[in-house]
Amino acid sequence: MTPKRIGFGLVALSAAFVLACIITEAQGKDPSKVVTKPFKVDGEGDSVTGLVFPPLFSCHDATGTATHLGAYTTKDGKFSIESFDPATLIGEFHGSVVFVAANGDELKFTYQASANPELDGTGKFYGVPQEDGTLIATFIQEFTPVPEESTGRFAKVTGGSFIMTATSEPVPAPYFGVPFAFTWEGEGSLEFAAGIK
Repeated sequence: MTPKRIGFGLVALSAAFVLACIITEAQGKDPSKVVTKPFKVDGEGDSVTGLVFPPLFSCHDATGTATHLGAYTTKDGKFSIESFDPATLIGEFHGSVVFVAANGDELKFTYQASANPELDGTGKFYGVPQEDGTLIATFIQEFTPVPEESTGRFAKVTGGSFIMTATSEPVPAPYFGVPFAFTWEGEGSLEFAAGIK
């Protein structure tokens, strides 16, 4: 290889490295600046207005325990049905919720239909009819943190997500617009800026 080709190769390699660093920085994924920590949550709550379609949102609340939060409550929980197939009793939904830690720090999550093909079933709910005419719904969704709307130590969250599975109590007909209680649990990880505990 001639010196000119070697020099060009080094320049191209350097440019590719710099570009990769810029992209990594922009995505907040620089391993030297991010600490990934496991995250688990469980709890129970109420969907105050039940299943509703846009432009309406169903309000929901919950209490429980979670990693980094300890005992938590929620506020501003809301979700809405994006689609529903009455033949299969399968639908899609989206929403958001704020977890409030015991010390008052807030961690907001948004949940939309996931674009991640590895998370099959994420962003959907499944209705199962019961013999007494009620319906039990199971919701599976990916929760993604919103650092700019979180406070305290959670304002330093840079990414991550977890899969939440919620199960309703038996919901009587007509199912939609009927309040119901639920339990939920989830597991995943949160990414913090390095140096944040």
